[in-house]
Amino acid sequence: MSTFGRVSLFDCNRIAEVSDSIDEFPIAIRAIAEQHRPSRMPFFRNLAALDHAVASDPAFLGQIHLIYQSAMHATRAAVYYLPHLDSPALRKRKLQIFVDDDGLPAGDTHHYQLTRAFRNIGAQCGLEDEDC
Repeated sequence: MSTFGRVSLFDCNRIAEVSDSIDEFPIAIRAIAEQHRPSRMPFFRNLAALDHAVASDPAFLGQIHLIYQSAMHATRAAVYYLPHLDSPALRKRKLQIFVDDDGLPAGDTHHYQLTRAFRNIGAQCGLEDEDC
């Protein structure tokens, strides 16, 4: 079974075999992104089919916000547990993830941007930003 680091590619909907070569890393990431494109997920079709009153309910939107925030934080935490990075290019890539996340002007991270977007569409967020 093919692996990329310690991740089994068999478990990623059978992505084409990828070696541990850093040059092939972007190919594997693009394949994963294509397989998990949000517009292909049933959640978005189901959300679009909801009655407007239900879909625009502030408490409902607040729950979606909390789940989305959780998923983003889980993804970020996963970066800390990437396999041993034994080349400068891989270490640089890992650091770029952190810079992209935290290096925005005035500290306006994705966390605050997401909360602002949800509040702007009427979400009643259950937790304050610093509590998430």
